[in-house]
Amino acid sequence: MRFVKILFFTVLFALASYRVVIFIYQNQTESKVSAPRVDISSLSKTLTGQDIPAATESQLVSSSVDTVVDNASKVDIKKPTEEVIPATSTKKQIFQWSYAGQKYSLQLVLSEEMYGIYRTSPKSYSYQGELKADWHEDYYAMFLKSKTGDTMITDLVDGLKNIATANKMSSDQLLELTISFIQALPYDFSKNIKFDTPNYPYETIYKKLGVCTDKVLLSVALFRKLGYGAIMFDLPSVNHAAVGVQCPQEYAVFGSNYCYVETTNFFPISVVPQDFKSTGIVDKSFDSYKGQFDNVFSVTHLGQVEVYQQTTGLEYRGVANIHAKVDKLKSLESSIASDFVLTASLEKNTQEAKKQVVALEQQLNALKTAGSIDEYNNLVPTYNIKAKEYNEALGNFNNRVGIYNNNVKLYNVLASDFYSK
Repeated sequence: MRFVKILFFTVLFALASYRVVIFIYQNQTESKVSAPRVDISSLSKTLTGQDIPAATESQLVSSSVDTVVDNASKVDIKKPTEEVIPATSTKKQIFQWSYAGQKYSLQLVLSEEMYGIYRTSPKSYSYQGELKADWHEDYYAMFLKSKTGDTMITDLVDGLKNIATANKMSSDQLLELTISFIQALPYDFSKNIKFDTPNYPYETIYKKLGVCTDKVLLSVALFRKLGYGAIMFDLPSVNHAAVGVQCPQEYAVFGSNYCYVETTNFFPISVVPQDFKSTGIVDKSFDSYKGQFDNVFSVTHLGQVEVYQQTTGLEYRGVANIHAKVDKLKSLESSIASDFVLTASLEKNTQEAKKQVVALEQQLNALKTAGSIDEYNNLVPTYNIKAKEYNEALGNFNNRVGIYNNNVKLYNVLASDFYSK
């Protein structure tokens, strides 16, 4: 996401020295948001045509024991040798990210064996007979079901909660911390260049990489563990996917009770990327600051939406503060635009007043040089009147420039904070 940073210059004026103000508007670019969507409608549908046989259970071999003769030597019973199972290999992953201007770090110990299990687990939807109308629900549920022995989601949430507790965060701030963690995971461009299936949340965390669908699945799992209502937004028109968190209906999107959450790069909760390339990469450039916050909550450009894996739970209430920040920024945009027009008008008036003063000053100098004292003295009152008008015009202009510059400074700070991690 890109925001405009308005560079401003404080301008000082004196009667004898007038300088023209130049206002410069320049784009400040953040990293692009890559967000390719997996086209789930094209996933393989395997018709087996026959039942899969159950695994054969090992047979127990029984044998009769003959009567031992009296003089037979006693044989000690030996215990079977226990098979030594090697310890599971582990991998330590350290995650570092920023939230609310602070840097955080978290370490997870992951199992290579568990990663291998998920990596080789099914990633396409198979069915027999008629395809179920809600097969997407079953498909995504497959990715959200943890394998036996997998505690990754619990461990991750516990780690995030420990950070929140140590920093006295509220429940909503913990959710924001979690979302910033997800957004900070690098985008997997290797999956973007070809059609690929989603990864299980364990794979995404193990590899510290993911595309939009991978991150959405991880988000749903984490939101649920935190107790928040969650939903998946599939957006085929823009080749993208996003997650939703339960929130007050007035801030929700798509007629639901869920706010939009972008996972592929940092966006505040409920803020919607406005421009998507065909690859799903979010790309937005601004020619000026005007109107860049007008449609940040709009989803009309996203086209058709399909929703899956809806669950209810806690509501995220912090969304009201985000909307209030946007209202303030939009108000400042309006003030800056009107002040710019007014300042330009005052500048023009000041320029005209100065021209008159300069012309009269030249006349006075000529009269003085010629020794025309009476004419010189007669012209002095006119000069003084025009000089007073110029000084008043200059004062008004400088005051308005000060107001304009203060608004620009505040706008830059708020805009920067709004999109900062």
